Amino acid sequence: MTFFRLTARRRVPSLEAHLIHQESIAMNSSHSLRAAARARPATRIWQRLFCAALGAGTLAALAAPDEPTAIAASERRALLALHANTGGTQWSVRTGWLGPRGSECDWYGVRCDDARRHVVAIDLTNNQLRGRLPPLGALTQLQELRVSVNHLEGPLPSLQALPRLRVLRANNNLLGGPVPSVRGLPDLERVVLANNHFEGYLPPLAGLAQLREFDVSNNRLVGAVPSLAGLDRLRRFDASFNRLRVTVAPDAGAATVVDLHGNLAPRARAAARS
Repeated sequence: MTFFRLTARRRVPSLEAHLIHQESIAMNSSHSLRAAARARPATRIWQRLFCAALGAGTLAALAAPDEPTAIAASERRALLALHANTGGTQWSVRTGWLGPRGSECDWYGVRCDDARRHVVAIDLTNNQLRGRLPPLGALTQLQELRVSVNHLEGPLPSLQALPRLRVLRANNNLLGGPVPSVRGLPDLERVVLANNHFEGYLPPLAGLAQLREFDVSNNRLVGAVPSLAGLDRLRRFDASFNRLRVTVAPDAGAATVVDLHGNLAPRARAAARS
Protein backbone atom coordinates (compact mmCIF):
# COMPACT_ATOMS: atom_id res chain seq x y z
CA MET A 1 0.00 0.00 0.00
CA THR A 2 1.32 3.40 -0.95
CA PHE A 3 1.06 6.31 1.56
CA PHE A 4 1.03 9.90 0.40
CA ARG A 5 2.37 12.58 2.80
CA LEU A 6 0.54 15.86 2.62
CA THR A 7 2.59 18.85 3.66
CA ALA A 8 0.92 22.25 4.28
CA ARG A 9 2.43 24.89 2.16
CA ARG A 10 3.35 28.22 3.84
CA ARG A 11 1.57 31.09 2.27
CA VAL A 12 3.99 33.73 1.04
CA PRO A 13 2.45 37.18 0.82
CA SER A 14 2.48 38.67 -2.55
CA LEU A 15 4.54 41.71 -3.32
CA GLU A 16 1.43 43.82 -3.72
CA ALA A 17 0.11 42.94 -0.26
CA HIS A 18 3.46 43.77 1.25
CA LEU A 19 3.55 47.16 -0.36
CA ILE A 20 0.01 47.93 0.82
CA HIS A 21 0.97 46.98 4.41
CA GLN A 22 4.05 49.22 4.38
CA GLU A 23 2.05 52.12 2.98
CA SER A 24 -0.51 51.69 5.79
CA ILE A 25 2.22 51.83 8.42
CA ALA A 26 3.69 54.95 6.87
CA MET A 27 0.30 56.65 6.74
CA ASN A 28 -0.37 55.84 10.40
CA SER A 29 3.04 57.19 11.39
CA SER A 30 2.42 60.34 9.38
CA HIS A 31 -0.95 60.87 11.06
CA SER A 32 0.66 60.35 14.49
CA LEU A 33 3.41 62.85 13.74
CA ARG A 34 0.94 65.45 12.48
CA ALA A 35 -1.27 64.93 15.55
CA ALA A 36 1.73 65.28 17.81
CA ALA A 37 2.80 68.40 15.93
CA ARG A 38 -0.66 69.87 16.29
CA ALA A 39 -0.78 69.01 20.00
CA ARG A 40 2.69 70.35 20.76
CA PRO A 41 1.83 74.11 20.48
CA ALA A 42 -1.25 73.59 22.64
CA THR A 43 0.87 71.77 25.19
CA ARG A 44 3.39 74.61 25.20
CA ILE A 45 0.57 77.16 25.68
CA TRP A 46 -0.79 75.25 28.65
CA GLN A 47 2.70 74.95 30.09
CA ARG A 48 3.23 78.71 29.78
CA LEU A 49 -0.14 79.45 31.33
CA PHE A 50 0.60 77.09 34.19
CA CYS A 51 4.01 78.66 34.81
CA ALA A 52 2.52 82.17 34.68
CA ALA A 53 -0.22 81.23 37.13
CA LEU A 54 2.30 79.57 39.41
CA GLY A 55 4.56 82.62 39.29
CA ALA A 56 1.69 85.00 39.99
CA GLY A 57 0.57 82.86 42.89
CA THR A 58 4.09 82.79 44.30
CA LEU A 59 4.44 86.57 44.03
CA ALA A 60 1.05 87.07 45.63
CA ALA A 61 2.00 84.75 48.45
CA LEU A 62 5.25 86.61 48.98
CA ALA A 63 3.53 90.01 48.90
CA ALA A 64 0.62 89.05 51.12
CA PRO A 65 1.14 89.67 54.84
CA ASP A 66 0.98 86.80 57.23
CA GLU A 67 -1.87 88.48 59.08
CA PRO A 68 -4.20 91.46 58.64
CA THR A 69 -2.55 94.86 58.98
CA ALA A 70 -2.62 95.87 62.61
CA ILE A 71 -0.94 98.23 65.03
CA ALA A 72 1.71 96.88 67.37
CA ALA A 73 0.46 94.79 70.27
CA SER A 74 1.90 97.33 72.72
CA GLU A 75 -0.14 100.12 71.12
CA ARG A 76 -3.29 98.02 71.28
CA ARG A 77 -2.67 97.41 74.99
CA ALA A 78 -2.28 101.16 75.55
CA LEU A 79 -5.66 101.80 73.90
CA LEU A 80 -7.31 99.04 75.92
CA ALA A 81 -5.86 100.54 79.12
CA LEU A 82 -7.22 103.95 78.13
CA HIS A 83 -10.66 102.44 77.67
CA ALA A 84 -10.52 100.52 80.96
CA ASN A 85 -9.12 103.38 83.08
CA THR A 86 -11.55 106.02 81.90
CA GLY A 87 -14.85 104.15 82.10
CA GLY A 88 -15.02 103.20 78.45
CA THR A 89 -18.28 101.32 78.83
CA GLN A 90 -19.91 104.62 79.84
CA TRP A 91 -18.46 106.81 77.10
CA SER A 92 -20.92 108.79 75.02
CA VAL A 93 -19.54 107.20 71.86
CA ARG A 94 -17.38 104.07 71.83
CA THR A 95 -17.99 102.67 68.36
CA GLY A 96 -15.55 99.89 67.49
CA TRP A 97 -13.70 99.87 70.79
CA LEU A 98 -12.57 96.44 72.02
CA GLY A 99 -12.92 95.08 68.48
CA PRO A 100 -10.60 92.34 67.15
CA ARG A 101 -6.94 92.84 66.36
CA GLY A 102 -6.57 94.85 63.18
CA SER A 103 -9.69 96.97 63.80
CA GLU A 104 -8.08 99.57 66.11
CA CYS A 105 -7.71 102.23 63.43
CA ASP A 106 -11.50 102.20 63.00
CA TRP A 107 -12.27 102.77 66.67
CA TYR A 108 -14.05 106.02 67.47
CA GLY A 109 -11.58 108.85 68.07
CA VAL A 110 -8.53 106.86 66.92
CA ARG A 111 -6.57 107.84 63.82
CA CYS A 112 -3.65 105.86 62.39
CA ASP A 113 -0.98 106.53 59.80
CA ASP A 114 -1.59 105.62 56.17
CA ALA A 115 -0.08 102.17 56.65
CA ARG A 116 -2.38 101.53 59.62
CA ARG A 117 0.62 100.49 61.68
CA HIS A 118 0.70 103.23 64.33
CA VAL A 119 -1.77 105.40 66.22
CA VAL A 120 -1.08 109.06 65.42
CA ALA A 121 -4.07 110.80 67.00
CA ILE A 122 -6.66 110.31 69.73
CA ASP A 123 -9.63 112.65 69.95
CA LEU A 124 -12.11 111.83 72.71
CA THR A 125 -13.25 115.38 73.39
CA ASN A 126 -16.48 115.71 75.38
CA ASN A 127 -17.02 111.96 75.54
CA GLN A 128 -17.70 111.36 79.25
CA LEU A 129 -14.26 110.02 80.14
CA ARG A 130 -13.86 109.52 83.89
CA GLY A 131 -10.87 108.50 85.96
CA ARG A 132 -7.15 108.76 85.28
CA LEU A 133 -5.30 108.62 82.02
CA PRO A 134 -2.96 105.59 81.91
CA PRO A 135 0.63 105.80 80.66
CA LEU A 136 0.66 106.38 76.92
CA GLY A 137 4.35 105.86 76.23
CA ALA A 138 3.68 102.85 74.00
CA LEU A 139 2.07 105.18 71.46
CA THR A 140 5.44 106.34 70.21
CA GLN A 141 4.06 107.90 67.01
CA LEU A 142 1.24 109.83 68.69
CA GLN A 143 0.97 113.38 67.38
CA GLU A 144 -2.32 114.60 68.83
CA LEU A 145 -4.04 113.90 72.14
CA ARG A 146 -7.39 115.61 72.66
CA VAL A 147 -9.35 114.75 75.80
CA SER A 148 -10.91 118.11 76.66
CA VAL A 149 -14.28 118.60 78.38
CA ASN A 150 -14.41 115.33 80.29
CA HIS A 151 -14.17 114.30 83.94
CA LEU A 152 -10.55 113.19 84.05
CA GLU A 153 -8.69 113.55 87.32
CA GLY A 154 -5.25 112.94 88.76
CA PRO A 155 -1.99 113.85 87.02
CA LEU A 156 -1.32 113.76 83.34
CA PRO A 157 0.95 110.87 82.33
CA SER A 158 4.50 111.64 81.27
CA LEU A 159 4.92 113.04 77.79
CA GLN A 160 8.60 112.17 77.45
CA ALA A 161 7.92 108.97 75.50
CA LEU A 162 5.87 110.87 72.90
CA PRO A 163 8.57 112.63 70.89
CA ARG A 164 6.27 113.35 67.94
CA LEU A 165 3.53 115.03 69.97
CA ARG A 166 2.25 118.22 68.34
CA VAL A 167 -1.07 118.90 70.06
CA LEU A 168 -2.09 118.35 73.68
CA ARG A 169 -5.59 119.46 74.66
CA ALA A 170 -6.90 118.42 78.07
CA ASN A 171 -8.70 121.56 79.20
CA ASN A 172 -11.90 121.56 81.25
CA ASN A 173 -11.25 118.47 83.34
CA LEU A 174 -10.36 117.83 86.98
CA LEU A 175 -6.68 117.13 86.35
CA GLY A 176 -4.17 117.97 89.07
CA GLY A 177 -0.56 117.66 90.07
CA PRO A 178 2.27 119.34 88.17
CA VAL A 179 2.16 120.27 84.52
CA PRO A 180 4.28 117.53 82.88
CA SER A 181 7.63 118.37 81.40
CA VAL A 182 7.64 119.26 77.72
CA ARG A 183 11.38 118.95 77.30
CA GLY A 184 12.38 116.87 74.29
CA LEU A 185 9.18 117.53 72.30
CA PRO A 186 10.54 119.54 69.35
CA ASP A 187 7.32 119.30 67.31
CA LEU A 188 5.01 120.58 70.05
CA GLU A 189 2.70 123.31 68.71
CA ARG A 190 -0.25 123.59 71.09
CA VAL A 191 -0.70 122.92 74.81
CA VAL A 192 -4.13 123.72 76.26
CA LEU A 193 -4.60 122.71 79.91
CA ALA A 194 -6.91 125.48 81.08
CA ASN A 195 -9.62 125.06 83.72
CA ASN A 196 -8.11 122.23 85.75
CA HIS A 197 -6.43 121.89 89.17
CA PHE A 198 -2.78 121.83 88.16
CA GLU A 199 -0.36 122.86 90.91
CA GLY A 200 3.31 123.60 91.27
CA TYR A 201 5.63 125.35 88.84
CA LEU A 202 5.39 125.79 85.12
CA PRO A 203 7.95 123.73 83.17
CA PRO A 204 10.61 125.48 81.06
CA LEU A 205 9.55 126.13 77.49
CA ALA A 206 12.99 126.72 76.01
CA GLY A 207 13.68 124.89 72.77
CA LEU A 208 10.05 124.55 71.68
CA ALA A 209 10.65 126.24 68.35
CA GLN A 210 7.28 125.18 66.91
CA LEU A 211 5.16 126.28 69.90
CA ARG A 212 2.23 128.49 68.88
CA GLU A 213 -0.17 128.30 71.81
CA PHE A 214 0.30 127.62 75.52
CA ASP A 215 -2.75 127.96 77.76
CA VAL A 216 -2.68 126.98 81.43
CA SER A 217 -5.18 129.55 82.65
CA ASN A 218 -7.42 129.04 85.68
CA ASN A 219 -5.31 126.54 87.59
CA ARG A 220 -3.34 126.70 90.85
CA LEU A 221 0.14 127.25 89.51
CA VAL A 222 2.79 129.11 91.52
CA GLY A 223 6.28 130.46 90.98
CA ALA A 224 7.66 132.53 88.15
CA VAL A 225 6.57 132.78 84.56
CA PRO A 226 9.03 130.84 82.38
CA SER A 227 11.10 132.64 79.78
CA LEU A 228 9.46 133.00 76.38
CA ALA A 229 12.64 134.10 74.62
CA GLY A 230 13.34 132.34 71.35
CA LEU A 231 9.76 131.14 70.88
CA ASP A 232 9.38 132.99 67.59
CA ARG A 233 6.24 131.14 66.52
CA LEU A 234 4.40 131.66 69.79
CA ARG A 235 1.19 133.63 69.26
CA ARG A 236 -0.68 133.08 72.52
CA PHE A 237 0.52 132.55 76.07
CA ASP A 238 -2.22 132.47 78.70
CA ALA A 239 -1.41 131.80 82.34
CA SER A 240 -4.13 133.98 83.79
CA PHE A 241 -5.92 133.22 87.05
CA ASN A 242 -3.19 131.30 88.80
CA ARG A 243 -0.88 132.22 91.69
CA LEU A 244 2.16 133.09 89.65
CA ARG A 245 4.64 135.83 90.55
CA VAL A 246 4.43 138.52 87.92
CA THR A 247 7.29 140.94 88.53
CA VAL A 248 8.27 141.89 84.98
CA ALA A 249 6.71 141.45 81.59
CA PRO A 250 7.85 138.17 80.02
CA ASP A 251 10.36 138.47 77.19
CA ALA A 252 7.97 137.41 74.46
CA GLY A 253 8.05 138.41 70.82
CA ALA A 254 6.03 141.33 69.53
CA ALA A 255 3.52 138.99 67.86
CA THR A 256 2.77 137.08 71.07
CA VAL A 257 -0.36 137.85 73.07
CA VAL A 258 0.45 137.31 76.74
CA ASP A 259 -2.31 137.14 79.36
CA LEU A 260 -1.20 137.08 82.99
CA HIS A 261 -4.00 138.89 84.73
CA GLY A 262 -5.52 137.36 87.83
CA ASN A 263 -2.11 136.39 89.28
CA LEU A 264 -0.12 137.74 92.24
CA ALA A 265 1.37 141.14 91.50
CA PRO A 266 4.09 142.39 93.93
CA ARG A 267 1.72 144.94 95.46
CA ALA A 268 -0.94 142.34 96.04
CA ARG A 269 1.56 140.03 97.79
CA ALA A 270 2.77 142.86 100.01
CA ALA A 271 -0.81 143.69 100.98
CA ALA A 272 -1.46 140.04 101.72
CA ARG A 273 1.57 139.84 104.08
CA SER A 274 0.46 142.93 106.02
